[in-house]
Amino acid sequence: FPSHDTMMVYRDMPQLPLLSGIACQHGLTLVHLEQASAELISAVLELLSSRNIDIDMVRTDRGSVIQTEWVLANADWQQVAEEARELLKNCQGATLRSQANLAKLSVVGCGIGTQADIVARMHQLLDLLNIELWSVYQTDTRLSVLMAAEQVDATAAKLHQVLFGSDN
Repeated sequence: FPSHDTMMVYRDMPQLPLLSGIACQHGLTLVHLEQASAELISAVLELLSSRNIDIDMVRTDRGSVIQTEWVLANADWQQVAEEARELLKNCQGATLRSQANLAKLSVVGCGIGTQADIVARMHQLLDLLNIELWSVYQTDTRLSVLMAAEQVDATAAKLHQVLFGSDN
C-alpha cells in the first residue's frame, strides 16, 4: 500500500465506478442578487462569512446584468436576511430575491460533470418527471440540481434506477 502522502493515479481501469452515488439535501434557500456591484456582492458574502455560514452552488454571471446566486440552509438565511437587505438600501437598482424550502439532488463521482451521457440521462429524467429546476451546478465531481423539496426523494429513487439500474 502507498504511504499517506502518495497520490495514486488509475488509468484505463473500467472496473472502477465512475458514479459514487446520489445525495439529497433538504432545507435550502436559493439567494439571487442582481445588478449588484462587486462591493455589494462582497459585503453580502462577508456578512455570511462573519456568521460562519457555508454557501454552495455559487454562480456569478457578469454579462450585461451582473447576477450572483448561491444556496444555503434555510435557518442560516433567516438569520441574516434582514441585514443583507439593509446592505442593498443604498444601492440603486440592486435586487435580492430568495426562495426557501428547496432541496438539492446531486450525482457524485470522479469526472461526473464531464460525462455527457450521465448529464443527458439526468436531464432527460428531470424533463420526463416535469421537475422545475431552480438552479443547476456542475463540477468535475458533481452534478447538482435545486428543486422543490417535496419532489427530491422520489426523483432520487428514479434517478438511482436510471443510473445504477437498481432500486437500492
